Amino acid sequence: MAKVEARSGQDRCDYAQRFLSRAPAYRRGHAALNTTTVARAKEDFARSWGLRFPHRS
Repeated sequence: MAKVEARSGQDRCDYAQRFLSRAPAYRRGHAALNTTTVARAKEDFARSWGLRFPHRS
C-alpha cells in the first residue's frame, strides 16, 4: 500500500472515500444525512460504516 500511496499521492482515507462514494446504500444514507443537523445521527451513520474521526472536537 505504501508504494501505491507514494505514487498516487492518496492515502487510505482517500481510497475509503472513493470506495464508499460508489456504494449505493452509502450514497442514499449520506444524502438523507445531509438533511439533518443532529450530531448524534451523523456519528451513528459514520460508525455504521466503520468510519471514525478521532481528531474531531
